[in-house]
Amino acid sequence: MEWLIYLLLGLLLLLTVIKRLPVKGVANMSADDLAARVKNKKDQPLIIDVREEHEFKSGHIRGSKNFPLSRLHESAGKLPNNKELVLICRSGNRSKSAAKKLRKQGFQHLINVQGGISSWRGETVKK
Repeated sequence: MEWLIYLLLGLLLLLTVIKRLPVKGVANMSADDLAARVKNKKDQPLIIDVREEHEFKSGHIRGSKNFPLSRLHESAGKLPNNKELVLICRSGNRSKSAAKKLRKQGFQHLINVQGGISSWRGETVKK
C-alpha cells in the first residue's frame, strides 16, 4: 500500500514538471520585455488576453484583444495567422494552454508572457 502512495506522489511530481515545460514552437517573453515592445511604436505586437471577460474588464493592457481560453476554439478563426500573437493571462498558465491550442491549429508566431498580467507594471485599462 505504501508503494501506491509513492507512485501517486511521483505521478503528481511528473505532471507538475510537464506542466512547466515550454511549449514547442512558442517563445516566452517577460512582462518587462512586452512593456518595451508596447512603447516601441514601430514594433507593436497583437496582444491576445485569454482571461475571461470579467477578468479582462477588471484591467487589461491598452490595445489588447480579449479571446477567453474557454471559447478560443470557437473564435480562433478571427485571429490573424500571419501575425505575431502575444498571449497573456493572469499568471501565464492559461496563455500557455492557449498557445498549445493555437499551435495545433497552425499558428506559427506565438509568444507567451511569463507571469501574465500579474507581473505587468505598466498602465492597465478598465472597461
